[in-house]
Amino acid sequence: MNESTLANFLAEKGKSVTPPTVNNYKASILSVWKVCSEAVVASQSEVIKMMLKSMTLKTPIKAKYQDTWDLDLLISYVAELAESNKPLDVRDTLILLLRILNLRRCGDCHNILFDKVDEEAQTFVQLRRKRDKNVIEKETAPIYYQACEDRPIVCLKRAFRRYFEMFRPLKSEDARRLFLGMNGKEITAATIRSRSQFHMKQAGVPERFRAHSIRMAAASKMLDRGVSIEEVMKIGDWTSIHVFLVFYHRSRVHTNVPRALIAERGAERPEESP
Repeated sequence: MNESTLANFLAEKGKSVTPPTVNNYKASILSVWKVCSEAVVASQSEVIKMMLKSMTLKTPIKAKYQDTWDLDLLISYVAELAESNKPLDVRDTLILLLRILNLRRCGDCHNILFDKVDEEAQTFVQLRRKRDKNVIEKETAPIYYQACEDRPIVCLKRAFRRYFEMFRPLKSEDARRLFLGMNGKEITAATIRSRSQFHMKQAGVPERFRAHSIRMAAASKMLDRGVSIEEVMKIGDWTSIHVFLVFYHRSRVHTNVPRALIAERGAERPEESP
């Protein structure tokens, strides 16, 4: 491998993928170099060293988490939340179920279109995330969701129906996306992330885990239940099995809900500002 080949490869990939993906390519290149002879490693040119800035042979890229939490903590909590008749609880129940059952990211939830949810076909459509400021937003093909009608409390179809009953009358004319605040305006991906984090804390998930770890915990749970890797990757929209196995398939740590937290669940949940 020479610097011209590497430069052309990364430059070409940089036109069509996100910066984090380019970093994944860099990490892969680095892992190849690690098994090469010392002479090859020592012969790296300054250009190649610059391209691999922030990557070192001594500190390879690692997943943020080496294990994950027990998803049953959040599922039990969502079952309680689903019984609430408060609008924000109804909305947040739908968010959490989409994140657990359909492995949606916070950004994915933010980009689901209000008028493109088909309850009969059990599909929804979301906007593709922008990779470039000059790229026009495009809609995805309909994405199927499993209703789980055998478990009404955590049934996505029921959650969608309850959400539309409460929020359709509130929806402002210019709102395109599914999730709204009490003022009828679209909420941001950051709000979806913070609400997910809040409910994780209420459920007793260890605080070191952030909102995105729901995707990891849910994927790992599906594999534990015997769902094939191919099917999990399809549901979660992963295209690289390497990325999936390195970052999203984790063994669980033992987690218990603190007794004090169980007692607090009956208290009023704080509501977001519009």
